[in-house]
Amino acid sequence: MPKTIVHLSPKDDGRQMSLDDFDEAEVQEGYHYELSRGIITVSDVPGLKHFAMLNEVRRQLSKYDLDHAGKIFGIAGGAECKVPLEEFQSERHPDLAVYMTPPLGMGTSGACGFQRLS
Repeated sequence: MPKTIVHLSPKDDGRQMSLDDFDEAEVQEGYHYELSRGIITVSDVPGLKHFAMLNEVRRQLSKYDLDHAGKIFGIAGGAECKVPLEEFQSERHPDLAVYMTPPLGMGTSGACGFQRLS
């Protein structure tokens, strides 16, 4: 039997959900969704001050990466990185993630198929 896809919106903030269902869910655009210990957290997309801080950190990390070739594998943003934590029924999207080695599950094609951390 095919699995039903759940559609999430801001009104689902505080709703309980399993990590498996959350991982498959479709979301209403314009909001940031995370799962924290089995509870959906919906927040507005951050504003200009948040962007400015992250942009400065990115610049410093990029300079370090250029000055120290081979030390950093890659720098990812929230849309490029997710951290599923099965034991906590949580999925987090850090603003920035610095990978010193290839992420778990990264195939030879370069596509990121991140594995769950448990």
